Amino acid sequence: MQSVRFSHSRPVAPHEEAYRVVFDAPVTFGAPADEITFDASCLDLKMLGADPVTSTTLEQRVAQIVATTRRDPLIERVHRALASNIDAPVSLPGIASTVGISPRTLRRALEREGTSFRVLADAVRRQRADELIAAGRSMKDVALSLGFSEPSAFSRAYKRWTVNTRERSRS
Repeated sequence: MQSVRFSHSRPVAPHEEAYRVVFDAPVTFGAPADEITFDASCLDLKMLGADPVTSTTLEQRVAQIVATTRRDPLIERVHRALASNIDAPVSLPGIASTVGISPRTLRRALEREGTSFRVLADAVRRQRADELIAAGRSMKDVALSLGFSEPSAFSRAYKRWTVNTRERSRS
């Protein structure tokens, strides 16, 4: 294993070391999501006690999920362009130029997908903010890393992102 991340907060000190021993990898707490990273070669290993019927069923279900959640390739390109420019102010015309289309075409394509440039930009910035916060960076560092002019501007944006998320989850 390369790393393990948990969304829950750090356990009491003696237990924290147990996580590292069990996983034999660096462990992060307070991450945006629970995840385990490992070398792709591990996917070729045989599982002891594997059940071919269950495996087939699960593989079919995963294929269904992937088919219904796959985003438009243009949105993926916009997402990557936003992520690579996260430390600088971004604009729809600038990102449109990066992905090789006109701003108007980009705006229409995003509308067809039920999203907007601001929603995508906020999602990328929030994801990066969560990663930096989980890594123990100060609010000032996080604000500057994300291209905010000052920590108070970042604080207002982060509150907007998290309040909107909480309100959607209650619906």
